[in-house]
Amino acid sequence: DKMDDAIASSIRRNHNLVIGETTAERIKMEIGIARMPEDGRGLIMAVRGRDQVNGVPREIDICQADIAASLSDLVDQVVETVLRTLAATAPELAADIHEHGIVMTGGGSLLTGISDALAEATGVPVLIAEDPLTSVAMGAGKALEDWPDERWLDVCAGPGGKAALLAAIAAERRARVLANERQVHRARLVADGARAARAGLAGV
Repeated sequence: DKMDDAIASSIRRNHNLVIGETTAERIKMEIGIARMPEDGRGLIMAVRGRDQVNGVPREIDICQADIAASLSDLVDQVVETVLRTLAATAPELAADIHEHGIVMTGGGSLLTGISDALAEATGVPVLIAEDPLTSVAMGAGKALEDWPDERWLDVCAGPGGKAALLAAIAAERRARVLANERQVHRARLVADGARAARAGLAGV
């Protein structure tokens, strides 16, 4: 995840502290923010890691302002991408977006303040999906449930996209099983295991 990488890199660069992916994600979820807090610091969180100089464990305090600074480039990229997409949108669809707003999905949508930043930049309401971590897979699967004929997939997706659409159906079914909040971590472990297995097969 680019946001996690940006947080870890910033802490290593500015505090000489090396943290892992899990810690970086926890920082993002607990005090991550898209824009500078009004008081200039915001919430503070204790972070443990390995000192980059002498290699011993160390703990530091990180504030929301630090995280906002580390994520600013990525947030600006998101805003710019959305603006470019809206500029290329057909007038009828643009009118629908203006009336109903933008719905954000994915883990990045959970970043505090990202919806406000997009709403301010675009001038349209920005909403967060009810279950942003699995909504894309579940939505794709539901859209295809009534169209099981693979010939339809060939027409709509072409040979290159057919496999992706079939994978979306499988992902949606799997997401339903793992959708409740207590199983999100398990779902990530399953995905990591699948990636590791593919990498191992590729090396054989």
